This record gives sequence, C-alpha cells and structure tokens, in this order.
Amino acid sequence: PDPYTEHDAYIRWLKVNSIGYGMMAAEFPEINYFEPINEPDIPNNEVLCKNGMLWGTKNPNFMYSAKDEANIVVDLCYYIRKEIKKVNPNNKMTTPALATMTSTYEYMEYMYQGIEAGAHPVGDDLPCSVNPDDYFDIINLHPYSSVQQNVDPLTPTENGVTLITDNYVKACRKFYEICCNHGDAEKPHWYTETGFTDYASEAQAEIIGRETTKQLKYIKEDLPFVECVIFYKLTDHYLFEVSPSEDSFGLFDALADPTNPLRMKPIMESIYKFMHNGSTDYSAIIAVQEKYTKKEND
Repeated sequence: PDPYTEHDAYIRWLKVNSIGYGMMAAEFPEINYFEPINEPDIPNNEVLCKNGMLWGTKNPNFMYSAKDEANIVVDLCYYIRKEIKKVNPNNKMTTPALATMTSTYEYMEYMYQGIEAGAHPVGDDLPCSVNPDDYFDIINLHPYSSVQQNVDPLTPTENGVTLITDNYVKACRKFYEICCNHGDAEKPHWYTETGFTDYASEAQAEIIGRETTKQLKYIKEDLPFVECVIFYKLTDHYLFEVSPSEDSFGLFDALADPTNPLRMKPIMESIYKFMHNGSTDYSAIIAVQEKYTKKEND
C-alpha cells in the first residue's frame, strides 16, 4: 500500500509484517537476529512496489523512488524491531540486506535522513523517533567482490573472476563512513552475503580460493567494524538449477551431484585454513561429508 495515498492500509501492512515476525520470534527462540527484507535497493523496483505491479513489467505507475523505498523500509524496521523485542529484549534487528551497489550509498543516506527528519515511524499511536537505535541494531550488507567497482570501475579480473584489491576496503569503508556521519559508528556491520560464482569451472574455482583468502584478510585487518561474514552459499544447485551463475556459488558441490557429492571446493579450503591458522586437517569436515553422503546413498 502507498504510504501517502493509502495511509491506513499502509499501517495495517506494517502491522501484519511485524506481527508475523513476532510469531516467528516466539516460535523459534533460538533465533535472535532478524532482517526485514532482502536487497530492496536493487533498482528493479520490484522488491518493493505499489499495489498492482506485475513482476517483470516495470510499470512506472507502480514504482516507488529509491527515497520512498528507503522510508518504507525504515518504518518496517521500527515495527518489526518493536515486536521481536517484546518476545526477547535481546533479539536484534538488522537493516534490510543491502546489495552494495553505487546507488546503495544514496539509499543508506535516505534511510538515515528519513529518521532524522522526524517522519518515522508512521502510525497515529506511535511517538516519533529520530534515534537510529529504535530502528536497527546491525548494519546488514552484501559486499561481493563487485563492491570494488564502486570506487574503481576497472577492477582487475582473471579468467572472469573479479580479483580482490584494497579497493574492496575503500568501498566497504564508505558504507561505514555514512553510518559514522549519522552517529552510528558503534553499530556492527554484518556481511550476510558474500562469495563468488565459479560457473562450474575448475580454473575459476582455484582463483576464487586464492582471492577468498585475500578478502578475509582485508576484512579482518582493515574493517574492524565487521562482526560477521556469511558466504553464499553452502552447496551448488544441482536438482533445481536457476542459472549458471546462481547455481555455482557453493562452498561444496551439491549433495545430489553423482560425480562429486559434497566435494569441498577450493573456496571452502581457503575459509577453513584462514579460520584455523593455516591447518589443512579437514577431518571434521570429511566426517560430515561422509555422514550426509551415506544418508543420500541409503
């Protein structure tokens, strides 16, 4: 619903979302971190759109501006955070997971500017808050290697793989600087998606293993505000393929792959070695591989 022309319906929409999150928080008390929406900043105007939009049509009559979208997600954060905190005061709310394109810097600015303007949260029974702490506890970003192109469009590649350079740090720090400019220097940053696709190419997989070590080293040494890094994703697709790129982000080959079920790819070897001081003792991983491949065979 349009927050400007369908005010009452918009508030009901916010409440439906927040009540749903409250129910999830109550049902799964072991989960303490929640995000409201995935990559709304992707400028296809289909993640958040007005009533009546049909997927893929990109009808301008049903599109919100980036500024309007940013204000909507700010409301969404406030409402959901309020509900999950009722269930457990220790529950944490992240910002929407932002895709970290060049336009995302502006999107983050719009979020903070909307809060500081005193226009949120929308709702006749709610007091205005200009404090970002009332909206989110964690900054949630998806800085793949392509984030570097925000500061260097000519980022080098090797065999189709974007190489990690110190521009990765520069691009990520720009998001942190926006937070600092709005009084949010202390909030941790979570990189809830990062990784590489190898397009099922062994040559690319080897390069990705090397570049992942560089990426983790940069994060650990130069981005101290980053608290969590999550790689997308655990295994390749096999039975349910989406696209050559999407299918090949796994840390392992697919369990259903009859050639190499759950084979550890070079990216996983690099992550493991980085996390274990260079150790190549993969016995714990091998035990899990054997457990699940046995189940599959059974």
